[in-house]
Amino acid sequence: SKVIMVVANLTPVKGIEYLIDAFSLISDEEKSLYLVIVGDDDNDYAQKLKNIVREKNNSDRILFLGKRHDISCLLKLAYIFVLPTLDKYRKEGSPVALLEAMASGVPSLASDVPGSRDILSNHPDQLFLPEDISALRAKLNWLLKLDRKKRKQLIQDQLEIIRDNYSIEREVIEHEIVYSKCLNL
Repeated sequence: SKVIMVVANLTPVKGIEYLIDAFSLISDEEKSLYLVIVGDDDNDYAQKLKNIVREKNNSDRILFLGKRHDISCLLKLAYIFVLPTLDKYRKEGSPVALLEAMASGVPSLASDVPGSRDILSNHPDQLFLPEDISALRAKLNWLLKLDRKKRKQLIQDQLEIIRDNYSIEREVIEHEIVYSKCLNL
Protein backbone atom coordinates (compact mmCIF):
# COMPACT_ATOMS: atom_id res chain seq x y z
CA SER A 1 0.00 0.00 0.00
CA LYS A 2 1.01 3.60 -0.57
CA VAL A 3 -0.14 6.36 1.74
CA ILE A 4 -0.71 9.95 0.70
CA MET A 5 -0.78 12.10 3.82
CA VAL A 6 -1.73 15.59 4.84
CA VAL A 7 -1.10 17.03 8.30
CA ALA A 8 -2.92 20.30 8.83
CA ASN A 9 -5.17 22.35 11.00
CA LEU A 10 -8.47 21.33 9.35
CA THR A 11 -9.78 24.73 8.29
CA PRO A 12 -11.14 25.81 4.88
CA VAL A 13 -7.90 27.60 3.90
CA LYS A 14 -6.12 24.22 3.83
CA GLY A 15 -8.09 23.09 0.73
CA ILE A 16 -8.33 19.45 1.82
CA GLU A 17 -11.45 18.93 -0.35
CA TYR A 18 -9.29 19.42 -3.46
CA LEU A 19 -6.90 16.73 -2.27
CA ILE A 20 -9.86 14.41 -1.63
CA ASP A 21 -11.14 15.06 -5.16
CA ALA A 22 -7.72 14.47 -6.76
CA PHE A 23 -7.22 11.33 -4.67
CA SER A 24 -10.64 10.01 -5.69
CA LEU A 25 -9.68 10.38 -9.35
CA ILE A 26 -6.44 8.40 -9.03
CA SER A 27 -7.55 5.86 -6.45
CA ASP A 28 -9.62 4.02 -9.05
CA GLU A 29 -6.41 3.31 -10.97
CA GLU A 30 -4.26 2.66 -7.89
CA LYS A 31 -6.09 0.11 -5.74
CA SER A 32 -3.42 0.03 -3.01
CA LEU A 33 -3.56 3.79 -2.40
CA TYR A 34 -4.79 5.42 0.82
CA LEU A 35 -5.26 9.03 1.88
CA VAL A 36 -4.59 9.80 5.53
CA ILE A 37 -5.79 13.14 6.90
CA VAL A 38 -4.26 14.19 10.21
CA GLY A 39 -5.61 17.16 12.12
CA ASP A 40 -8.29 18.15 14.61
CA ASP A 41 -11.44 16.76 13.00
CA ASP A 42 -13.88 18.07 15.60
CA ASN A 43 -15.18 21.08 13.64
CA ASP A 44 -17.65 21.98 10.88
CA TYR A 45 -15.08 21.93 8.09
CA ALA A 46 -13.89 18.45 9.06
CA GLN A 47 -17.51 17.25 9.11
CA LYS A 48 -17.96 18.70 5.61
CA LEU A 49 -14.87 16.77 4.48
CA LYS A 50 -16.16 13.54 6.02
CA ASN A 51 -19.47 14.03 4.20
CA ILE A 52 -17.62 14.47 0.90
CA VAL A 53 -15.73 11.24 1.53
CA ARG A 54 -18.98 9.37 2.32
CA GLU A 55 -20.60 10.72 -0.85
CA LYS A 56 -17.66 9.48 -2.88
CA ASN A 57 -17.91 6.04 -1.22
CA ASN A 58 -14.24 6.28 -0.27
CA SER A 59 -14.47 5.88 3.50
CA ASP A 60 -12.43 2.67 3.36
CA ARG A 61 -9.48 4.43 1.64
CA ILE A 62 -9.63 7.94 3.08
CA LEU A 63 -8.90 7.94 6.79
CA PHE A 64 -9.29 10.76 9.31
CA LEU A 65 -6.92 10.24 12.23
CA GLY A 66 -7.85 13.37 14.17
CA LYS A 67 -5.36 15.44 16.12
CA ARG A 68 -2.22 13.46 16.85
CA HIS A 69 1.02 13.93 18.76
CA ASP A 70 2.98 11.20 16.97
CA ILE A 71 3.43 12.96 13.63
CA SER A 72 7.02 11.79 13.18
CA CYS A 73 5.86 8.18 13.48
CA LEU A 74 2.98 8.74 11.08
CA LEU A 75 5.25 10.35 8.49
CA LYS A 76 7.22 7.09 8.36
CA LEU A 77 4.10 5.54 6.81
CA ALA A 78 3.71 8.22 4.13
CA TYR A 79 4.74 7.71 0.53
CA ILE A 80 3.73 11.26 -0.45
CA PHE A 81 2.94 14.34 1.64
CA VAL A 82 0.60 17.02 0.26
CA LEU A 83 -0.22 20.50 1.56
CA PRO A 84 -3.08 21.83 -0.66
CA THR A 85 -3.45 25.35 0.80
CA LEU A 86 -5.80 27.75 -0.99
CA ASP A 87 -4.65 31.08 -2.38
CA LYS A 88 -7.16 33.10 -0.37
CA TYR A 89 -7.90 33.94 3.23
CA ARG A 90 -4.83 33.54 5.39
CA LYS A 91 -2.09 31.78 3.46
CA GLU A 92 0.90 29.80 4.69
CA GLY A 93 3.62 31.54 6.70
CA SER A 94 6.28 28.89 7.01
CA PRO A 95 4.37 25.61 6.96
CA VAL A 96 5.97 23.45 9.63
CA ALA A 97 4.11 20.33 8.47
CA LEU A 98 5.72 20.64 5.03
CA LEU A 99 9.16 21.10 6.61
CA GLU A 100 8.62 18.09 8.89
CA ALA A 101 7.56 15.89 5.98
CA MET A 102 10.57 16.94 3.92
CA ALA A 103 12.92 16.42 6.87
CA SER A 104 11.39 12.96 7.35
CA GLY A 105 12.30 11.97 3.81
CA VAL A 106 8.77 12.04 2.42
CA PRO A 107 8.44 13.36 -1.15
CA SER A 108 6.26 16.43 -0.75
CA LEU A 109 3.90 18.51 -2.84
CA ALA A 110 2.38 21.86 -1.96
CA SER A 111 0.14 24.39 -3.58
CA ASP A 112 1.94 27.35 -5.09
CA VAL A 113 1.25 29.91 -2.37
CA PRO A 114 3.63 32.10 -0.35
CA GLY A 115 5.36 30.11 2.36
CA SER A 116 5.22 26.80 0.53
CA ARG A 117 6.58 28.51 -2.58
CA ASP A 118 9.45 29.95 -0.53
CA ILE A 119 10.42 26.51 0.75
CA LEU A 120 10.19 24.83 -2.67
CA SER A 121 11.38 27.79 -4.74
CA ASN A 122 14.15 25.76 -6.39
CA HIS A 123 11.80 22.82 -6.99
CA PRO A 124 8.76 24.22 -8.83
CA ASP A 125 7.89 20.73 -10.07
CA GLN A 126 6.73 20.00 -6.51
CA LEU A 127 4.26 22.90 -6.57
CA PHE A 128 0.77 22.91 -8.07
CA LEU A 129 -1.83 25.62 -8.62
CA PRO A 130 -4.20 25.98 -5.67
CA GLU A 131 -7.70 24.55 -6.23
CA ASP A 132 -6.56 22.90 -9.48
CA ILE A 133 -7.62 19.27 -9.10
CA SER A 134 -6.16 18.30 -12.49
CA ALA A 135 -2.77 19.78 -11.63
CA LEU A 136 -2.73 18.07 -8.24
CA ARG A 137 -3.76 14.78 -9.83
CA ALA A 138 -0.92 15.10 -12.35
CA LYS A 139 1.62 15.82 -9.59
CA LEU A 140 0.41 12.86 -7.53
CA ASN A 141 0.66 10.57 -10.57
CA TRP A 142 4.14 11.92 -11.28
CA LEU A 143 5.35 11.07 -7.77
CA LEU A 144 3.61 7.69 -7.74
CA LYS A 145 5.33 6.70 -10.99
CA LEU A 146 8.75 8.16 -10.16
CA ASP A 147 11.46 5.53 -10.46
CA ARG A 148 13.52 4.63 -7.40
CA LYS A 149 16.62 6.61 -8.45
CA LYS A 150 14.68 9.84 -9.14
CA ARG A 151 12.63 9.43 -5.96
CA LYS A 152 15.83 9.04 -3.93
CA GLN A 153 17.29 12.17 -5.57
CA LEU A 154 14.11 14.15 -4.81
CA ILE A 155 14.34 13.11 -1.16
CA GLN A 156 18.02 14.11 -1.04
CA ASP A 157 17.17 17.50 -2.57
CA GLN A 158 14.51 18.05 0.09
CA LEU A 159 16.90 17.08 2.88
CA GLU A 160 19.41 19.56 1.47
CA ILE A 161 16.78 22.33 1.59
CA ILE A 162 16.14 21.52 5.25
CA ARG A 163 19.82 21.23 6.13
CA ASP A 164 20.79 24.47 4.36
CA ASN A 165 17.85 26.63 5.42
CA TYR A 166 16.00 25.19 8.40
CA SER A 167 18.51 23.46 10.67
CA ILE A 168 18.71 24.38 14.35
CA GLU A 169 22.23 25.73 13.72
CA ARG A 170 20.87 28.04 11.02
CA GLU A 171 18.06 29.19 13.34
CA VAL A 172 20.57 30.04 16.08
CA ILE A 173 22.68 32.08 13.66
CA GLU A 174 19.61 33.93 12.34
CA HIS A 175 18.46 34.72 15.89
CA GLU A 176 21.92 35.97 16.83
CA ILE A 177 21.85 38.33 13.83
CA VAL A 178 18.47 39.71 14.85
CA TYR A 179 19.56 40.21 18.46
CA SER A 180 22.82 41.85 17.39
CA LYS A 181 20.93 44.29 15.19
CA CYS A 182 18.50 45.07 18.01
CA LEU A 183 21.39 45.73 20.40
CA ASN A 184 23.38 47.60 17.72
CA LEU A 185 26.40 45.32 18.12
